[in-house]
Amino acid sequence: IAVGVWHIMCLPVTLPHSIYSTVTVKTKETWQHLFLHMHDSKRTAFVGRFRHKEMTMVFKNIAAERATNRISVQTSRALSTARELSRYSDEPRRILLDNTSRGLFNLALLLDSGSEPQLTLATPDDDPGEDVEAAEPSEEDQKTAKLAELKALESELKPIVEHSTGISFEPKLNGLYLVGAGVRKKSIVKVYSVAMYSSPTLLPSASSSTSLKAAAQKMDDLNAAVTFLLEMVYSITAEKIASAIAESIRPRYHGPQTDIAELETLIVKGVNEFGGQASKGTSFQFECTCEGVSVSVNGSPQGSANFGGLGTALVGVFTDENAVSPSLVDSCVSTWSDKKAQALAGSLLALSSSIGSGDKAEGEAVEDEAELGNDLVALESELTPLQEYATSVTFQPKLDSLYLVGAGVRKKSIVKVYAVAMYSSAQVLVASSSQDTLHSAARSFDELTPTTTFILEMVYSASAEKIAGAIAESVKPRYRGSESDVASLESLIAKGVNSIGGQAVKGTIFRFECSGEGVAVIVNGSHQGDAKFAGLGGAFVDVFTDAEAVSPSLVESCISTWSTAKAQGLAASLNLAVANSSDETSTTLNPSEDDQSSANSSIDAHAKPLQDYLTGIAFEAKLDELYLAGVGVRKKSIVKVYAVAMYASAPVLKSTISQSTLNTAARTFDELTRVTSFVLHMTYSVGAEKIASAIGESVHPRYSGSSEHIKVLETLIIDGVNKIGGQASKGTTFRFDCDLDGVEVSVNGMSQGYATFDGLGAAFVDVFTDENAVSQTLVDSCLDTW
Repeated sequence: IAVGVWHIMCLPVTLPHSIYSTVTVKTKETWQHLFLHMHDSKRTAFVGRFRHKEMTMVFKNIAAERATNRISVQTSRALSTARELSRYSDEPRRILLDNTSRGLFNLALLLDSGSEPQLTLATPDDDPGEDVEAAEPSEEDQKTAKLAELKALESELKPIVEHSTGISFEPKLNGLYLVGAGVRKKSIVKVYSVAMYSSPTLLPSASSSTSLKAAAQKMDDLNAAVTFLLEMVYSITAEKIASAIAESIRPRYHGPQTDIAELETLIVKGVNEFGGQASKGTSFQFECTCEGVSVSVNGSPQGSANFGGLGTALVGVFTDENAVSPSLVDSCVSTWSDKKAQALAGSLLALSSSIGSGDKAEGEAVEDEAELGNDLVALESELTPLQEYATSVTFQPKLDSLYLVGAGVRKKSIVKVYAVAMYSSAQVLVASSSQDTLHSAARSFDELTPTTTFILEMVYSASAEKIAGAIAESVKPRYRGSESDVASLESLIAKGVNSIGGQAVKGTIFRFECSGEGVAVIVNGSHQGDAKFAGLGGAFVDVFTDAEAVSPSLVESCISTWSTAKAQGLAASLNLAVANSSDETSTTLNPSEDDQSSANSSIDAHAKPLQDYLTGIAFEAKLDELYLAGVGVRKKSIVKVYAVAMYASAPVLKSTISQSTLNTAARTFDELTRVTSFVLHMTYSVGAEKIASAIGESVHPRYSGSSEHIKVLETLIIDGVNKIGGQASKGTTFRFDCDLDGVEVSVNGMSQGYATFDGLGAAFVDVFTDENAVSQTLVDSCLDTW
């Protein structure tokens, strides 16, 4: 008798007789199936090296006969865990099956007699009367089992179909769980279907409308975000949908009305990107947090209205006693109020909390980091290169920190022009089960997927102008911005090919790094520059992933590579490992306080006041926590209009090696460089409208958003000058604080307000630091000083 079969037969030795009989009968039924495989008794006391569907059926039958309705959720969870085994390699699979069988054994015994379970195992060499106590699973085994158990629980979640519109919503969205779905009506017109997503913390509270509202509006560490997904079923204009949502928020929000106007602007901007009409099928995503509301339209992020209380107000629109969609509230309550759903909600919350918890004691961080690193390395070792079969070009499984999603070929008629590979984050791998989800994830450009990169290897020779023109022609119909932006991309490609002889011969490699800021172009490893226009990166991703993708074989490769159960398991594990690794190592990757203090001390020692020699205006060495990078003058013909100083963080100063690196560092708003500021000291007297218009005109060609946003900036400048008499006379000072959210304007030391529009801060930095900077003397001063 095979060793594994003997184990199964020996398992029920200490069980009550009723269970012994059941197990014996069920084991005999699978005798032939189990006998076909040899088993490795040294690796596990229960099972062999392979998974058997028949064995799962044995457990299922035993559990069904022994379990009661009172604990059906626990039984279902254990069985789902067993089904999840196919996602894992042999070792975790054996561990999970052991844990599952142990759980079912204890469950059955407790139900039968209420006695304390004592698990007895035996092998052919053991004395049948000798008891062997089961070993406790290791911490790593428990963690693996918990993750599998969470996946198993999540497999019980189902999409919800909003019955009056027929629109279906998936059970998870960006790590949040679907709470319910409803419809928004105006009179008898169905305007949009709406779904609510939240963390597992909210689910147990969805048993009544009152507790749902209270929990949803409580924004804290456990319930950091509530997201609403709206899908239009009635076509209306950008202004009308934005106004309707704003009108619903207004009575629920106690802050300035301008805050709501900014949210309204983000909605209009998003709809205008897609033709100005929120037509049927258009989707809006509103992520509500304690900081405000983030807006996405058709998967394209539009920015955030960061005002405390605004997120809570929007949650109130859909959950309070005057909710605009009563059917949404009803759906939430009906979905999560019965006992089975509440048990599932409680299990999801408990498992999510236990997996996410575990603050480390001092001294354990380095050890844990190493373990996480090892886990990630082990997972990445399972990745393999892909060969594009039509061209035989092979692509490696990793590119920097990005993973290979798929590979294909670009053809013109029967001519194979180039092989192409797509690299992106682990999050995109998880989303690669269909073209729609792949497309949305690859162009999301969020914290999880900041970049998607395409590698093109030529298999046909083309001139610089021809290959650049072909790529530009593919981008143009997908890009909503100016054609001159696409022309900039085209010129970078042509420039790169011309630098290697003017011909993109067979073997020439192009690399296009797409992000929320634009597209970086690299030819044969040489960086040609960045086409920094918001929306251009998304358009480039569309070229290869949308419904009219230029390489259908690339899309097919991505889906076929990552849509299987095994591949999805690997993708999910990679995604989790990357996220954990990022969380655990973030403090180590950042300089310690002592190191940062030391670095700042060296900057302090070098920083000094600077005087612009043409105007005689001197600027202090520091502005708040920022350092003086350089000074210059802005001229119109021979007229010196104002002296200008740039203040930046220490990392920006360290990056001031060339104009390009200065520009990149000053406009990269991250944890180390939150703000870059410019101080303008007037040396020539002009009217409020004239100075505002001049600054606005400089920003306009560098900003890809609405011209209305620039008018807001101009209005702030005009308001400030009007408060001091309407004339920006000699000695008037302007301060512009540029960050990720926009530009804050101050005149003579008094803040005038904030033009909060995504990308506007970077565009303002470009005015003074890019290749067409309005004050080259400022750039020269920065380079000379640092």
